Amino acid sequence: MESLSEIINRINKEKFDPNINDNFENLDNECLVCNGARWILDDGEDANTRRNAIPCECQNEKNQNLDYLLKLRLFGLDKLKEFTFDNFRTDGSIGVSDGRNLSKNLELAKLYSEDPRGWLIITGPTGTGKTHMALGIAHACVKRNNPVTFKSMQNVIEEIRSTISTNDEDSYNILIESPFLIIDDFGTQINSNWVEEKIDYLFTYRYNRKLPTVIVLNKSIFDFNDRFQMKFSDPNLVENIEFKSKNIEIIKSGIEEIHKKSDIKTVFKAYENDKKFPIKSMIEITNDFIKKSNPMWLFIYGVQGSGKSYLSSAIANELITKGKEIFFTKMSNLLESVRNSYTNNQGNGVLYERCKNIEYLFIDDLWGHSNSNWSDELIYKLLTHRQDNLKRTVINSNVDYKNIFGYDTNKTTKIGSDSEFTKWVCSRLSNVEQVNEIQLPPRDLRKHLFKKKNTNG
Repeated sequence: MESLSEIINRINKEKFDPNINDNFENLDNECLVCNGARWILDDGEDANTRRNAIPCECQNEKNQNLDYLLKLRLFGLDKLKEFTFDNFRTDGSIGVSDGRNLSKNLELAKLYSEDPRGWLIITGPTGTGKTHMALGIAHACVKRNNPVTFKSMQNVIEEIRSTISTNDEDSYNILIESPFLIIDDFGTQINSNWVEEKIDYLFTYRYNRKLPTVIVLNKSIFDFNDRFQMKFSDPNLVENIEFKSKNIEIIKSGIEEIHKKSDIKTVFKAYENDKKFPIKSMIEITNDFIKKSNPMWLFIYGVQGSGKSYLSSAIANELITKGKEIFFTKMSNLLESVRNSYTNNQGNGVLYERCKNIEYLFIDDLWGHSNSNWSDELIYKLLTHRQDNLKRTVINSNVDYKNIFGYDTNKTTKIGSDSEFTKWVCSRLSNVEQVNEIQLPPRDLRKHLFKKKNTNG
């Protein structure tokens, strides 16, 4: 591999190629000093002294620009030259990125580009600016005369596959040994075992030697196998930059269309004339959850139609208006997602990891599925993770956990599993130090809402 000095020397030689300017016509803008002649006459010592032609000052600027563009072409960045730190927007006005952490991410990327050491892992949803930031790092390195290799993961895979037909691994070895490697869009590609082994070797080689590497992931770190998770999470080598998407559209939060306009005041209004129902307690508990920085959990239960899902989504909608990051999911949908992920050898999957780590999680219809030892173990691990890490959680169910505590020997609650995990889930929900309960009265809230809609109509 060429050393940095060899690369710079080759660039300087290429700069004087008589045909090179054909590729950079934009550098030929007319100079107001020399009118495009590129040369000017010096003043001379006096009127009788011969005046000499000297290069105009615009020559130096053009040579510098040409030098920079040549380096971009050498490092494969000439068609991506607009993606720099200078035009990286931190106000969230471009794409779907949440602007609240963009400035911090940009500063971290700039610091890393000044002295690339170890690994930098960039994660986040599509359209949040991950690739732009990685390219900004690459451009910053080029400006400092530091070599960099920028490749999309698809390009890496193509180079690996090309070694089969050519029996030449030079390009692959260049990636392995690159002084600074940036790989974009790694994660969801489906490859043969042989290609996977090559990719694993590439990362393992660079990891063991602590070679500067930036990797842009297109899925959660937790969706990779254990070997990659270990590498991407090593606190002794890796820095992480995480992009978050805007959460201003309710539909993106998982709330179903029918509950997009659920409103807390409507629930309070429906029960205000029910003398047997402790409406003041429900209002207090609900408002505490919305307003407190570290609220207790909510467990909402009642018969079908009593308004559990409506109240849960109304609380979620209120939090969204306050800029909170929430996710709302039916338990049956979550379990189905995990099953599909296992089938496709993707672990628990993106949805489960999101439920583990989201700021506010709303679980709709707990135990409203055909549960088993497997499903209750999954639920138990999810709730344990969130409760132990003080993650805010709202759960609603047709089933009062107290009826099944101790396996429900009379089978009155239609729970079809005698799993030990069922008891442990109930134990988590019964923790009065961390969970508040709201029991809705046995009335059909939907009839009230339908009546209200017709009255307003």
